Amino acid sequence: MRRSAFQWRGLLLAVLAFIAGCSQPLSTREKGTLVGTGLGAATGAIIGAAVGNPGAGAAIGGALGAGAGALVGDQLQKRDTELGENQKQIDQQQQEITQNRQLLEELKKQNLEARETERGVVVNLPDVLFEFGKATLTRDSRSKTRSISDVLNNQAKGRRVSVEGHTDSVGSEATNQRLSERRADSVASALED
Repeated sequence: MRRSAFQWRGLLLAVLAFIAGCSQPLSTREKGTLVGTGLGAATGAIIGAAVGNPGAGAAIGGALGAGAGALVGDQLQKRDTELGENQKQIDQQQQEITQNRQLLEELKKQNLEARETERGVVVNLPDVLFEFGKATLTRDSRSKTRSISDVLNNQAKGRRVSVEGHTDSVGSEATNQRLSERRADSVASALED
């Protein structure tokens, strides 16, 4: 009996020395391994005592418990990592929503028709006009795009901007498609300038 008590103390001291030697907090996997080792060793010692060899039972139980604890701890650690990544995505989306609201407020101060959609912030520019059948901006339209550019530079720096051009129904569909693309390019260039 004295020998098994000595073995238990030795195992306990080894586990405590291991824990004390860790300079960083234990990971979930490491905690699972330690808990599994302790539970396995205790269970093994009890079973070993019943058959007359508590030391061997504790060693076998500890090894099996360590393996099982490591597996469980690993799964818990993966779950914690996934939850952390999901929280980062949620925080990023919340930040984008806040930025969109600030951008909408600033655009509305400029008397621009703006709304939030699934595509992001959409700004309708009915006052950006072109010469008939051309993609050249009028003087007033250049001024309007300049004020929009100022808002984008101040409130939406680094954001991706998509520009769509439109035409009336005069002319063929192919001609109107080319003209609307050239008009979108003209507005995009004015915003970049």
